Amino acid sequence: MTTRQDAELSPWGLLWGVFWRSVLWYTVAGAVLGGLYGCAIIAVAMFSTDASEAIELSEVWAMRAIVAFFGVTGFIAGWALARAIGREMRPLLGAVIGGMAGVQLGGFHYLFAYFYAFPFGTVLGGAYGLAVGFVNAILVAALTRALFFPLSEPRLYRRAVVWTSLLGVLILPGFWFVILIRSSGYTEVGSMTGTFWGDVFIYAGFPPLILALVAQWFGGRLATWYGIVAPRTPATTEAPTLRRTLRREKPRRIAYAALALTVLVLLAAGFRLYQTRTILTRIPSREAILSRDGERAAVLAPGEFEVYSVPEGRRLHALPLGREEAYDLDAAVWASNGRFLATSDGGCVHVYDAVEKAEVAQLPVEAAAQLAWSPDGSLLAVSTLEGTDNPFAAESEARIWSRDSRSWTHTLPVGEVWSDPEDSTLAFDANGDTFAATTMDDGVQLWDTSNGRLVRELRAGGQEAYSCAEYSIVFSPDGELVASSGWGGVCVWNSQSGELLWEKRIQEQQVWALAFSSNGDLLASGGIAEEVEVWRASDGTLIRTHDGPEGSIGGITSVAFDPDTERVISFHSGESVVRTWPR
Repeated sequence: MTTRQDAELSPWGLLWGVFWRSVLWYTVAGAVLGGLYGCAIIAVAMFSTDASEAIELSEVWAMRAIVAFFGVTGFIAGWALARAIGREMRPLLGAVIGGMAGVQLGGFHYLFAYFYAFPFGTVLGGAYGLAVGFVNAILVAALTRALFFPLSEPRLYRRAVVWTSLLGVLILPGFWFVILIRSSGYTEVGSMTGTFWGDVFIYAGFPPLILALVAQWFGGRLATWYGIVAPRTPATTEAPTLRRTLRREKPRRIAYAALALTVLVLLAAGFRLYQTRTILTRIPSREAILSRDGERAAVLAPGEFEVYSVPEGRRLHALPLGREEAYDLDAAVWASNGRFLATSDGGCVHVYDAVEKAEVAQLPVEAAAQLAWSPDGSLLAVSTLEGTDNPFAAESEARIWSRDSRSWTHTLPVGEVWSDPEDSTLAFDANGDTFAATTMDDGVQLWDTSNGRLVRELRAGGQEAYSCAEYSIVFSPDGELVASSGWGGVCVWNSQSGELLWEKRIQEQQVWALAFSSNGDLLASGGIAEEVEVWRASDGTLIRTHDGPEGSIGGITSVAFDPDTERVISFHSGESVVRTWPR
């Protein structure tokens, strides 16, 4: 109950009352709602895409039905209880709280996990509520002192406090969102609902929504308290100067225009920040190959092959493998185009369809050295090595296997290559019409896959300081350009004439990965130096450089371009992370 002593508080006493009530109320509400939210997230995990893979499907759907039933029941009960309490308690807020409590009851089989989730959520929610309450207290106190002391229009003050409270609870989430997208990026978003934006709503959208409902409630209660204890404006007393100024039409229009301009600038800045963010996708292995468009990552893990969606950060397909095929990842011989997988166990090449989760062929090849798929998965190249008198050299031949005919079509005598399989590579062009293989003399051979004939040999400039044809070969989408990389160098040729267009010493060490943009105008390179460099494909002009994190080891083993935005996507094997870089 408000006493006469309350009504005689000084202006600073009134502002202090506004301040501590806002901080205390939001801290307590954040702690309670944080604990409920943490437990609700545990229960809602039953609806995640991973749950259906870990538990029998019938059991999953039974648990989901129980969680959904209790959630809906809690929502209705919360709405009814809030209406019964009175107009100060918003029915929608009561329904949300009731729904979260109901979801927890429905997920009673996760009771043990609640003992961790509730205190953890309470601490985080309390800290979050404290920060929100502090920001909100400053805004409401400033509004009160500038426009509503003494108080002349209680209804207008109530509306102003509610709207200011709604604005206050959105400032901190907005600041947090900006910090998030300007830091290392988003990670593992998409595993809960199966979609990026679904998970963004659960993790980043739902908490501010709850706080907005809380702000509407607390704003009304705060305005009610201030309306009781604040001194009223006598009829002979003028309103505060700022209030009198804003009542005039011209200053009011200027204020509205300034507010609208500020909102537009903030929206434009937020859109720009969103466009230039770096996105991270965690991959559970250090062995991964990006698809040409960067949409998928083919991942080889111990005893398993997986296909991941890079934008959504979730697993699309999983395929168990034999122990011999993927036990030692460092020594594994494998290739994938994002759907089909080829692996070698030393005596046989196994071909799998990851979508169908089935082995489609076994090819008897002893000690396969290199494997490569055509982009459409219709052709598979398998190379083998035979020793020579030179311990650093070997004779190589590549065999082309057709998935459609299930037979070998051609055997190509590549010739002398480095004896270490990691120092040579194979590739197909976009249509599978041309096959490329590196040779020991820093050259690239181009073969016609329709007749098995050697079309031409491409030669680098012969620089002794670096090599251009060891680790990666890539064709431009139209097949007009061929690029290859080696120890510190990158070369680009015209595939039709064989002319060397340009060569560059890019890094001090290995350049492992290359990729052309969808229009063939740009070439991206990456390697052990953890840098992604983007070049103009026609003349080798450096366009931009993306620096990886300092101290990271492992290097960049695969790169790609997003065909829609031309953003570069790179896989960092040391961190097991896919980075989507800003344009």
